[in-house]
Amino acid sequence: MSDEQPATGRRPWWIWAAAAAGAILFIAALIWGPWWMERRHLHTKNGDLVPSAGIIVTGFRTMLIAIAAGVFTGVGLWYTHRSHHHAERLYEHSQEQFHHARKKDREQADLTREGQVTERYVEAVKLLSSDNLTQQLGGIYALERVMKDSARDHPTVVEVLSAFIQTKLEETGDGYPIPKDDSLGADLGPPCKRHHNRLPRLNQEVSAALKVLTRRPDEQRQSVPTDLSYCRLCDYDLTGIDLRWANLHHADLKGACLQGASLQNAQLTFADLRYSDISDAQLAGALLAFADLDGALLRRTNLRDAKRVKARTLIYTYLYRDTKLPIDLNAEDIRISARIQACEIELADSRNERSH
Repeated sequence: MSDEQPATGRRPWWIWAAAAAGAILFIAALIWGPWWMERRHLHTKNGDLVPSAGIIVTGFRTMLIAIAAGVFTGVGLWYTHRSHHHAERLYEHSQEQFHHARKKDREQADLTREGQVTERYVEAVKLLSSDNLTQQLGGIYALERVMKDSARDHPTVVEVLSAFIQTKLEETGDGYPIPKDDSLGADLGPPCKRHHNRLPRLNQEVSAALKVLTRRPDEQRQSVPTDLSYCRLCDYDLTGIDLRWANLHHADLKGACLQGASLQNAQLTFADLRYSDISDAQLAGALLAFADLDGALLRRTNLRDAKRVKARTLIYTYLYRDTKLPIDLNAEDIRISARIQACEIELADSRNERSH
């Protein structure tokens, strides 16, 4: 690609001619120069040589030699600079070729890796669609590995696993019947009548997919939330489940046991939480706009930083003194205080009944 002549190339004839002419002129100047240039100082009026003629001739020739040495030195420096510049250009060119080759190798490696990831993704999805539980679990954990190895495929894997969970939950039948009336004294209403040991747990494949989605780093869970919107999780034992930053918009959680659940920053807009047990759960930062909490048990529940929680929403729940209310609500509100008092009395009565 370089258009420069090689350093060992043949020199033009005029360079050699100029060099020869210069050498001849220098020798001529060195021999006859003093007699031409210093003629007046070398002879007396009678034409004889002056006593200092030898010194003058020697000095003149020394001057010529010094000038020639300076010229040769300058030419040598120029040639060295030119050679150095040429070497630099060759080095830069080789570096460009090296970086270009590295870039090509990196692109090829990326293409190969992407092809391998795609093959693994396709095989994992095939396993996920199987009717065999072992193959489904293998597909779930294979997708987890794909998600870790390829940040580019991370959102896609989250969508696939979220859809898998929703599909599996849709295939299951309805849970225990929820009371049709709004009475807090209905069959599943009072906490003393709730029997969580009768609630089914999630299927093994659904539980595995949820674990894969919930053990992601917090920044990934926040940037790509687990999508469980419109999901049917009613009447399940979800004790201690970790659904931070999850999208539970319009999720059906009626009668579910969410004791000790981590629901920080979860989106629970329009979620159905009627008669669910949310005691000891963490809902700091959760969005509860238009969520239905009728009959929900909120004992020791942390609602301190929950968003869009209204007093009229809580007056139909089971509130106690240990419930951490949102900052903009407090127990001094007459509706809230009345509801807490009624729940405390009911709790005391149920304890007395059990003691007798």
